[in-house]
Amino acid sequence: MPRSTTKHDLPDDERLSLYHELLEHKQNDRLARGKAKEILRKYGISRHTLSKIWTRGQLSKAQSGLADVALKRKGRAGRRPSRTIAQIESAVKNAPPHLRRIFALLTASSGIPPTTLWRVLQSKKLVRRTSRPKPMVTEKHKEDRVAFVRSFVRESPRAPMRWQDMHDRIHIDEKWFYLTLVNRRYYLWYDEAVPVRKCFSKRHIVR
Repeated sequence: MPRSTTKHDLPDDERLSLYHELLEHKQNDRLARGKAKEILRKYGISRHTLSKIWTRGQLSKAQSGLADVALKRKGRAGRRPSRTIAQIESAVKNAPPHLRRIFALLTASSGIPPTTLWRVLQSKKLVRRTSRPKPMVTEKHKEDRVAFVRSFVRESPRAPMRWQDMHDRIHIDEKWFYLTLVNRRYYLWYDEAVPVRKCFSKRHIVR
């Protein structure tokens, strides 16, 4: 059975609405059968949270005559981050490009925990970028390509030009390991440029 998701903190207006709903439906300090589940689904909270809000409301009402169920945590609450965003940025940028292709490699090379890096990735400070080889085609390459194509054209004084059927050629289908990939993904800081890779042709990458 999948685990249900619950809200960590209800806004103050929802907490007050929940307390009033409990006051309305509770009889002899108990809810009717099935009502608790209905309220839990409505507000997306756990039984523990519901019990805490009800207890706080009752205690504050007994002490001051006014129920106070407002959230006590204000502003920036929680554990302070162990690293600043500037320290994380420096660690990521100091990692070499070949160790930034996989998330696990980046965490190992930068020394930043994967959970921290994942949060930075979700905040769009760290982004995924794809590097593609840039062609380095010279004039000689262009001439050679045209000459290669023309070599398959058969000319005859008695017949029009014909294209060779290539039945005299065998194409071998083998698995090769290339020095690089056509598309290579990197994890980069949002203001970093994608690493430039150049080759004469992405169809003829060195094996």
